[in-house]
Amino acid sequence: MKKIILVLLIIGLISGISTSLILTPKLFTQSKQQTELPDIEIKTATNRTINLNTEIDRKTILLFWLPKSNICQQQLEILQQLKAEYQTELHIYGITIGNIQPTKLKKIKEENSLNFPLLIDRRTELTEELMINSIPTLVFINKQGIITEQHTGLLKLSNLKENIDNITTEKN
Repeated sequence: MKKIILVLLIIGLISGISTSLILTPKLFTQSKQQTELPDIEIKTATNRTINLNTEIDRKTILLFWLPKSNICQQQLEILQQLKAEYQTELHIYGITIGNIQPTKLKKIKEENSLNFPLLIDRRTELTEELMINSIPTLVFINKQGIITEQHTGLLKLSNLKENIDNITTEKN
């Protein structure tokens, strides 16, 4: 009887650890060395085509996200707070991955009172070029269009502020 209880405890412990490893959000920050933003066109929620390279004239954050993800929704709210604080010092773009309807993005933008553009990477060209494989992923870019850092997972407001302050404005 003691052996059966011991075996059941061990099985429970192993399955509990495995479950927590699978369900725990992974945080990962990677510094980038002189990686330029790729020259790729992308659609806006209003179905206008833009090239981010021509838009970047200040520190910029790209958020790769999906509308159905709760963590991504939280990151959007945090970025909204950040944009309200930094206003003209910072560009923020929320980039959805895949074939999302522009009307759905407009609705999300209005419901959340977002004050930054939402874009659609329909063919996942930018997503693939930047090797984005998890959401949410934040990409930090200096005003010369050089990617300085990439972060996977939810980033709190205080951490975002630190990262923005650390974005270098010169090519190394």
